[in-house]
Amino acid sequence: MYLLYCILLNDATGTNTQMKIPGIDGKAVHEICCNGIAGVVSVLDTVPDTKVKTLLAYNDVIAAYHQHRTVIPLRFGAFFKERSHMMTALKNNEKIYLMKLEKLHGCTEMCIRFIAPFPRVGRVEKKEMKGTCTKRSGTDFLMQRKKIYEQHNLLPPELHQLSARILTHLDGIYREYKQEVPSREKAADTLPGHENERLVSLFFLISKEQLALFRSRFTELRKDLSIKTVMSGPWPPFTFVDTESDLSFHQQREKS
Repeated sequence: MYLLYCILLNDATGTNTQMKIPGIDGKAVHEICCNGIAGVVSVLDTVPDTKVKTLLAYNDVIAAYHQHRTVIPLRFGAFFKERSHMMTALKNNEKIYLMKLEKLHGCTEMCIRFIAPFPRVGRVEKKEMKGTCTKRSGTDFLMQRKKIYEQHNLLPPELHQLSARILTHLDGIYREYKQEVPSREKAADTLPGHENERLVSLFFLISKEQLALFRSRFTELRKDLSIKTVMSGPWPPFTFVDTESDLSFHQQREKS
């Protein structure tokens, strides 16, 4: 069985040394080439468990390659029973991989997080909607529903402003960014006991050459913000690749 960790350019020139790092279960890690790309793989006896030790070993392989090469990191679970099945997946999606590798060339991922207060829908507002919706037009009713939905799922204006302030301060450093705000249900798991707060994450795709500048700008930014912020990274750019839909591994691999 083959486990695919990540995808990178085929080093036909041999200028890049393959990483000598143990994979899951201590198995050897090597590259399998397919035209212009290559997959970083381990050959396993069985499907591995999902214990912390296993996942850490998996991520360590990707991080080691990411340190020296441009990679498309894959979510844990890209298994192939046969080498031919993996080669078919690589070959059929080669153009997509090459486009993504061009986009990610020389890049890494950084993250800034902060805890944000969130508005809560009060009982009075709910009662008002319930008691008067029959007297309103359909448009009014839908607008009221939209308002409640926004209160549950979107940042309030002042926190939109905070995000915008962070983005402005880092302007010119990042190539792309994504903002993640968990739903109220997920927030209860992320911040137990803090139902009226959300952990807001801003992910940035930046050139590895800009790391020092990014950290310096963040240090300046923290001094001016009234809310506590935390920076993490650099990480392989998981946030900026959609390995489920674009890479189509689940459609290509043989079901066990």
